[in-house]
Amino acid sequence: MHELRQKQDLCDVIINIENQKFSGHKVVLASCSPYLHAMFTNGMLETQQHEVGYLSMSKFSHKFQMV
Repeated sequence: MHELRQKQDLCDVIINIENQKFSGHKVVLASCSPYLHAMFTNGMLETQQHEVGYLSMSKFSHKFQMV
């Protein structure tokens, strides 16, 4: 999966935090975070967006916790 992400193969989301962009896979991110799972599956605006933005890493890190 790391190689796929590095090549941006099959990546379906870009997380933009403090003007730094990180490519990722919604299914992987959603499986690691209840917050992101809800964001990507409950019909929120981000469900249809390819790029999701956050203003600061500190605000994002509180919402994203690895299992």
